[in-house]
Amino acid sequence: HNVRVRHPLPGKLEEGINCDLLTLVLSNSKPDPAGQGDSNATAEEIALASNEAPAGQQELGSWLPNSLSLEKLLADGTGKRRVELFSQPRELHCNTAQVEYNLVQRVLNLRDPVAVDVLQGPQQIHAPEISLVFHENNRDIRQAVARGAGNAASRLNDGRTVTAKWQKQLVKSFDPQTQLDIVEVQGAAAISLDQDYELQGDALRIWFTPLVMG
Repeated sequence: HNVRVRHPLPGKLEEGINCDLLTLVLSNSKPDPAGQGDSNATAEEIALASNEAPAGQQELGSWLPNSLSLEKLLADGTGKRRVELFSQPRELHCNTAQVEYNLVQRVLNLRDPVAVDVLQGPQQIHAPEISLVFHENNRDIRQAVARGAGNAASRLNDGRTVTAKWQKQLVKSFDPQTQLDIVEVQGAAAISLDQDYELQGDALRIWFTPLVMG
């Protein structure tokens, strides 16, 4: 219980997670040219190595044997306590009941029986299940999918605010043909701009200039 992990990054930035239960899925794919580390390290040895780091100063993955690499991260909250996940370089902050992050595929899956809360810069999304796919730079979000009834809001580059609500799902991605971001909402969908204009329908699709982050 009360698991706290911090990963310090260049520029005095950090990312981390707060949860009740944290599970790390490891693989033997990391090369060990120096012959250091033990590819046959047991779970007990890994746990012991992680406990040797000073409290509150454990860098995610830094205590792993050289022959192991971190492939997937799973986190759960219990009762009223939710999982908090944040990344300062990505300007990302999430509150949810469950986290599944595949570091190889760069896919972050978030689930909550009530609603997952995701904030990134001027954007926010709320839905029972949200999946984020990151670009190869591991910073920008290439695609966001929100499943189940939810709502979202985003401040555009010109200062106006666009909001959306739906009953089925929202998909936000990049359209290579137009070089614009595209948002699709389905199921009793509504999209409004500064509360002055509103579109309603079973399925809606809009294009807009990609947001400038940070």
